[in-house]
Amino acid sequence: MIYLGADHGGFLLKEELKKRLARRRIRFVDCGAPTLDSRDDYPAFARAVAKAVAKSPRHRGIVLCRSGVGVDIVANKTPRVRSVVATDVWIARRSRRDDNTNVIALPAEHVSAKQAWAIVSAWRTTKYRRTTRDVRRLRQIVKIEHATR
Repeated sequence: MIYLGADHGGFLLKEELKKRLARRRIRFVDCGAPTLDSRDDYPAFARAVAKAVAKSPRHRGIVLCRSGVGVDIVANKTPRVRSVVATDVWIARRSRRDDNTNVIALPAEHVSAKQAWAIVSAWRTTKYRRTTRDVRRLRQIVKIEHATR
């Protein structure tokens, strides 16, 4: 399952991604914003996505705001979530392959709908390579998560 969340800055791009996911029959849940509202704030939507993703290793999330940074920060505050701001396909692929990211943060003011779809598609289809080094590093991240609670 893919969970999506965006504030007003990422709302239109989120809506476009939903259309593309639906056309390809990829299951998703929209965690908000439900409407375009210039007064909304990104933390609630990014948190809703992160909490949903943290419930299962098979879940993924897409969060959007103008820069991608705010929603990324929020997502990364949730244990078991590894989020990345992805501005291109290379970053998306590397984040999945090496770091097993389960949330991708998109900067809606920096990427077009076409670019965003290419980024999401690359991220969705790239497999975590699970090398000894990658596993060791992820275990270190988990220890850091537990130490900061």
